Order: sequence, then structure tokens, then C-alpha cells
Amino acid sequence: HATGHTDMQRPPTNPLLRFSTPDPAPFATDSSLTVYSSGGYAGHAFPIHRYQRADGSWRFVGWAMRGASWWRPRTARDDAPARQRLTHVGRASWPGGASAWTEDDYWAPELHRVRGRLLLFYTARRRDGTLCIGVAASASNLPTGPFADALGQPLLCRPDGAIDPHVFIDRRGDDATPHLLWKDDSNARGARTTIFLQRLRADGLGLEG
Repeated sequence: HATGHTDMQRPPTNPLLRFSTPDPAPFATDSSLTVYSSGGYAGHAFPIHRYQRADGSWRFVGWAMRGASWWRPRTARDDAPARQRLTHVGRASWPGGASAWTEDDYWAPELHRVRGRLLLFYTARRRDGTLCIGVAASASNLPTGPFADALGQPLLCRPDGAIDPHVFIDRRGDDATPHLLWKDDSNARGARTTIFLQRLRADGLGLEG
């Protein structure tokens, strides 16, 4: 009899996403996988790519562009080329813009569910040049947003810069306690880098301790 993989069993071919997607962060549901990344080909936006599970399989073939969490071109000249690169791979709906406190260097977004609410944690450069961590909320509570600034200010800033946020949920007790994991950016000036872990408020919108 014939041997080998059927179409439904065949493993995916790498790369899964044939676009520049630095700092990829997946968010999974029972029926889909959504990937968020730093701008890459998209310039100053967080592109959202989505794979919808089909026929009960996870083949990771047929990714679709689902817009961006927000948009801020560095200059007017950046706007059209980057939009063209994004819309080339799928219809994108554009939100009103990035958080007012941010200026540049939009990096490493991650989506997490905190107390039933979908929150996007990310790195951005504040207008005074400091790298900070911010948080946005999905207005629809769906992985594709739209997203809006949840605080109107950074969640966390440090003199050496705070980057690459990740949320860890401690489920050992009766309550699922969120914690923020991040690193400083001191390696950018040749110094040793420190990784931090700090407890978040239950709603994920503030630090404790």
C-alpha cells in the first residue's frame, strides 16, 4: 500500500511566513494562530498575520494579513511604500495611529489574555528618546483588534531602556497572577544586560511591588 504523508498530515514548509517578521509572538485559540511582530517590511507598524485552522488540521499554510495594531510612519515619505508592502499581502484596515507618547522603534509586541481581556504589550521609544514598555487593549476583545492605548502613558520606563516584554501568568494559587518579564537595553552601550520579573496588577495595567 502507499506510504508517506497525506495532504492533511504533511508538515509545513519553512519559512512559515515569507515576509520579514522580526520578534514573532504567536497567540493561539482552538481554531486559529495569530502572529504579531516588529515592523520589518511594514515600517512603523505591528503587522498581524493570521492562520485559520481548516479541516481539523494545523498545516500552517495559507496565512492572511489582518492589518496592523497601529501605524506611525517615520516621515511622510515612509507612508506610501510601507502601506504598499502591507496591502500587497492582504487587505489591511488601518487604525488611527500609535500611542501619543511614542515616537519611534516599535518592537516586540505580544498579545496576552489577562483576566479575560486581550492586552498587547510592546516596546516603543518615548519622545524623550527612552525605550519604554506600553500596553494596548483590543476594543473587540478579538486577537485582530482594533487596538487602542490602554493607559495614555508607558507602563514602564527605565534609564537604560526597558524592552522585549513578556507576560507570565502564575497559576499555582487560587488566582492567576500576572507578572511582567522584560530586559533592560544596557547591552546597546556595551554593558551587561539584566532580565527583570515584576508582579502586575490583576488587570495587567500597572506594576506592583
